Amino acid sequence: RYSSTLKINMLYVAMPLAWPQGVNAVLRIALPLVHIQQQLREIRRAIIISVLLAVGLAIVLGSILAMGIVKPINKIIHTARKFSSGDFQHKILLDSKDEIGELASVLNNMASDIEEKINEVQVHNQHLSAILHSMVEGIIVLDKTGKILSINIPAENIFNIKKNEAEGRMFLEAIPNNDIADLIGEVSMKKEFVSKELSLVWPVKKFFIVDVSPIFQKEELSGCLVVVHDITEIRRLETMRKDFVANVSHELKTPLTSIKGFLETLIDGAFEDKENASRFLNIILDHANRLDGLINDLLSLSYLESKEIILNRSKVDVSKLVDSTIVTFKSQVK
Repeated sequence: RYSSTLKINMLYVAMPLAWPQGVNAVLRIALPLVHIQQQLREIRRAIIISVLLAVGLAIVLGSILAMGIVKPINKIIHTARKFSSGDFQHKILLDSKDEIGELASVLNNMASDIEEKINEVQVHNQHLSAILHSMVEGIIVLDKTGKILSINIPAENIFNIKKNEAEGRMFLEAIPNNDIADLIGEVSMKKEFVSKELSLVWPVKKFFIVDVSPIFQKEELSGCLVVVHDITEIRRLETMRKDFVANVSHELKTPLTSIKGFLETLIDGAFEDKENASRFLNIILDHANRLDGLINDLLSLSYLESKEIILNRSKVDVSKLVDSTIVTFKSQVK
């Protein structure tokens, strides 16, 4: 307590004393707090200095340890960013055998595996691309939403559209063909192969057989494959063959009709007329020669289709050809 006598703070201690003679007393001791406060200040100073030294030492040691940890981690992060950009040539070079060194080794192995897988996928894609571009059929790959993922050159030519204009767009936006779109929708619903013959009017009239197959990924429909077979040339050849048969039938019928008519005329009595009979027989001979020529032409056409002979070109007197034709059909004209 504060001593009013000494005008300072004092620490007082008092304790009773007893002797065997029965004398009782009290021992009272007073100590100025100045000395204690001085000692406390020295103790506080020592503690503060010790704490500052300890904190400084901890910061230095922590910085050293952090640099030892952060530096390899930064190296790992830098190389990992290279990996994410597709550059797998860089490797994480760490000599430490701790967990960080093990992490670096695992990342290096992972990068090597990823690079190998990417190379395999690229080779596989190159093979697929070569196959798609070498096919004469048009190929269109769609995802499950109907968006075009890939289209090959024959499909570009068939639908008169460029690859960069078609890919990434919905099918009907890129190729306005409702018949094929209906087939795609049918495959998406039934999840089964569909094939149908269709005709395309725009930009030119063509005939196709369109095959649409579903594409599955883990038993779920992920898209469909459209294969367009251009059968326009086949249909054209079929039409030409029909027309050719009709024309040949007509060409064969004409000389046969003439031969038949002149023979009937001769049988009916014209044979007695020497002058007309001789003329009729010459006409019959001409028609027989014409039949022989038609047959030879048919054989020549057959050889031409097989590309076994070369066409021999020669000059023709059209005037004489017209005159002989007029003579041949003179009786029909009359």
